[in-house]
Amino acid sequence: MSTRAQDHAPATLTELLRASARRWPERVAVGDCASGGTLTYRQLEASEREPQERERRVLV
Repeated sequence: MSTRAQDHAPATLTELLRASARRWPERVAVGDCASGGTLTYRQLEASEREPQERERRVLV
């Protein structure tokens, strides 16, 4: 038996990232202890989409 939360849970890491970016765009998603640098969910999602968009432009 599935629950409502399970019915709407992201199935892949990409879906989870996009859902998190919509819900908490300015929260820190990842950090680098050595440099102290961080990426928000919005920045992480944008970096994930960049190569895909570049590839589409080349193919068109």
